[in-house]
Amino acid sequence: MIFVIKQKSDKEKVIAYLKRLPETPLGYKLQIEKIRNVRSVNQNNYYWGVVIKMLGDEIGYLPEEMHNALQIKFLSTHLDKLPSVKSTKKLSTKEFEEYLSKIRQWASEQGTFLPLPNEICNYE
Repeated sequence: MIFVIKQKSDKEKVIAYLKRLPETPLGYKLQIEKIRNVRSVNQNNYYWGVVIKMLGDEIGYLPEEMHNALQIKFLSTHLDKLPSVKSTKKLSTKEFEEYLSKIRQWASEQGTFLPLPNEICNYE
């Protein structure tokens, strides 16, 4: 069951639902997460049409290879000494822009200029 809680009456509906749940030997798992804006269509178009295309062309990678390489470079963490790579699909608009900013900085250090979204006319 998924509930979206935006106001007090929504909270009351969830509480009423929980009170009606029968007891079970294993119990229930309740997960609450804040709703946030995921990356926008414009961000995604810019990423694939400009960032991935330009860097892939420069380096000689196919689009998916370039995407994977950037994810590993900028979105990997080491949990319990094992690497984990965060999906770009799950990034908020703010997190995705931070990711793009890191890529643009790195590309600049490598000698490749990536235009900002407002510096281009359209996406390929």
